[in-house]
Amino acid sequence: MKKLIFILIIMQSGFVFSFESDSLIPKSKISLWSLSINGGGIVPLGTFGNLYTNSASAGVEIAFSPIRHIAFFFNPQYDFLSSKDLNYNGTAGYIELGVGARLYLGKSSELFFIEAGPGDYFYYYTSTISNKSTLIKGNFGVKAGLGANISITDKILAFVKTDFHVIFTPVDKTYFPGLYAGFRLKF
Repeated sequence: MKKLIFILIIMQSGFVFSFESDSLIPKSKISLWSLSINGGGIVPLGTFGNLYTNSASAGVEIAFSPIRHIAFFFNPQYDFLSSKDLNYNGTAGYIELGVGARLYLGKSSELFFIEAGPGDYFYYYTSTISNKSTLIKGNFGVKAGLGANISITDKILAFVKTDFHVIFTPVDKTYFPGLYAGFRLKF
């Protein structure tokens, strides 16, 4: 086990240093922080898909890039859930508090990326009959996906990405893919 951990550390170090060495931009020119807004939609699957239809999603993100090809992010997201039951009187949604890492691929800076990370997902619903809102305790979940950035200016990027979410609830797993687009401001 110790050998395996040592080998993984060596491989990770070589991976990071290989990206660091091909960066020809001086550190002062690289933006360390970025702020993003996004919107899109989710497609509930499985048991979750039996209850809800395709729904809208919106979120923000703050990210930190210690080196050119890697970013760490915090991504609060709200998924507006649309019930399939026409007699349902109320609204529902998932509040996602996710963190993760993003790896930019290739030498063309930040064009394509893959990302993954854990999160806490809170199910929220409001009954219009009783006028009562309920927030159910968070459940652990993970997401992974890929995307692409399109540079508009040196500091503004448009992006599109897709993530696959898995939420581990006490009864069953909830899973859904999401497709998002937005703008990223680097500072």
